[in-house]
Amino acid sequence: MIADKINIDYAKEIIVRLRNMGTAVSIDGESLGFRGAGSRSAKEASLYVKDEMIRIGLAEVTLDEIPVDAWEFRGAWVDVPGLKRMQAASFGGSSGTNGELKGEMVDVGNGIRSDYDGKDLKGKIALVNWSGDSQICILMMEAKVHGAIAVVLTTYDNNRYGMSDGELQCHDGYGRREYPPVISISGRDGLAIIESLKSSPGPVDVTLCSDILLTPQEDGGHGWNVVGYLPGENWGTEDDELLIIGDHTDAWFFGACDNNTGVAFVLVLADALKKAYDETGIKPHRTIVFVAHEAEEYGIMETYYTWCWGAWYEITHHHPEWVGKSVAGLFVDCIGFRGHPLSVESTRELTKFTETVIRRNDSNLPHGCEFRGLSTWADHWTYAASGIGAILFSDWSEDYINHYYHSQYDDLDVIDYDYLRKVFVILADLADSLINAPIIPLDLKATAGQLRSSFGNGSELSVTDLQSLHEKYNLDQGEFLGQASALGEEFSERVDRLADALSNQNLTDG
Repeated sequence: MIADKINIDYAKEIIVRLRNMGTAVSIDGESLGFRGAGSRSAKEASLYVKDEMIRIGLAEVTLDEIPVDAWEFRGAWVDVPGLKRMQAASFGGSSGTNGELKGEMVDVGNGIRSDYDGKDLKGKIALVNWSGDSQICILMMEAKVHGAIAVVLTTYDNNRYGMSDGELQCHDGYGRREYPPVISISGRDGLAIIESLKSSPGPVDVTLCSDILLTPQEDGGHGWNVVGYLPGENWGTEDDELLIIGDHTDAWFFGACDNNTGVAFVLVLADALKKAYDETGIKPHRTIVFVAHEAEEYGIMETYYTWCWGAWYEITHHHPEWVGKSVAGLFVDCIGFRGHPLSVESTRELTKFTETVIRRNDSNLPHGCEFRGLSTWADHWTYAASGIGAILFSDWSEDYINHYYHSQYDDLDVIDYDYLRKVFVILADLADSLINAPIIPLDLKATAGQLRSSFGNGSELSVTDLQSLHEKYNLDQGEFLGQASALGEEFSERVDRLADALSNQNLTDG
């Protein structure tokens, strides 16, 4: 069995190796991790994955170059008179300070427009509490509009992130190049600064530094996706079908759970499958594609949508031929978090099949399993949007998001390796089923039902968010919705006919 080939010691080795790859250094001289898109450490991770795929024995292992606005974070801090030097981090796409930056600090609350009323920020440094209700790009823009030369962002009153004592935060910045540098400090340190500002008889000048190497695409910024194949019985022919198994290699801080565990799964499963098929002397029914994406968290500037860039580039530029040949994509992003349920997202047509596999593996789910609707927050989304059925496994619990996500606390001690192995066994079972099922286990009726439900409610299809695009390009929204509705109904009718045909042949339960 494939489960018998799963080597959890190999998984530990991968997770630790990746954890120790990073470009950032703390104020104490210790590693802070960070594998930002296009950075030296991101390249190190991609080369490591490539070498492991070759060692395992995968075929046609390649590095696929992707253009990115490369972001390499190397360290940050802030000095406030009377207080200790404070450790800081930064945000994807934010520029550095080009050495030390000095200026008067002004507390502007939550950093929205009204918080600047009556305050002069020209040439000064804004202290902003990120409440979690505004995107960071909005806070950066307001600081620029009001003349601030830098932003120190804290989380003393955040309703979602940075809730552990001393926790730093780092996310996509959605920044523009003209925005001022932004660094983040803990909520505890933010409150200490506020008390210092309140007690000071006059203005308080602070010094900060954010060491960032930012290399735009036009200046050669790039990263790497890694691809390797386990050939199926129809390898190299028109009849070949694919199963895609993927993760992402980039990480904020140490990325132990997000997403060293995902990289470990891809390599451990590749190793287990290769050994299992070599022992039997047969080939899998379908070819398995193993892909490690860079730039899942951040990849480009000057846009609101900075995430999933590496996966989008892979399926639209490097391998568009995978669309139409792939039975599914199985993606892993943050698993094995101790004490928390497994979270599963899937496209409608794969949900029933995935639930069946989960039910027969109930003994490997000590903390249960939660099914969620398909989100846009991980690499699976770009494959689903391209027409490939996608499944995502993760551990997106509230506890993880509130206290560990994108912080220095996402380190090795958050992982339960016994639990991780159990999750690997479940995913191996699911992958094996998709590889060798004679008929792809798609529940097309679920997709058809969703289409009928949507098109049956005209108000849901007003697509008001796209109104500006319709107007810009002089498009008739009603005409497009009419065409989409007709195509949706045609699809539904064909699904009904297919279900009837399969039922008559005793190939489905209808």
